[in-house]
Amino acid sequence: MRSRPAGFLLACGLAVPVLFLGVVLVEGALRPGYEPLHRFGSELALGERG
Repeated sequence: MRSRPAGFLLACGLAVPVLFLGVVLVEGALRPGYEPLHRFGSELALGERG
């Protein structure tokens, strides 16, 4: 049986990548000229909102 902190950490480990992908997709959609198939998500750190 897993302890409560281990279960919480496991849930965070599953939720954070999904949240990160969502933020990258929304930010990429709001950024003019950003092409997600040709650019890395880390390139969103460049510019005014980086």
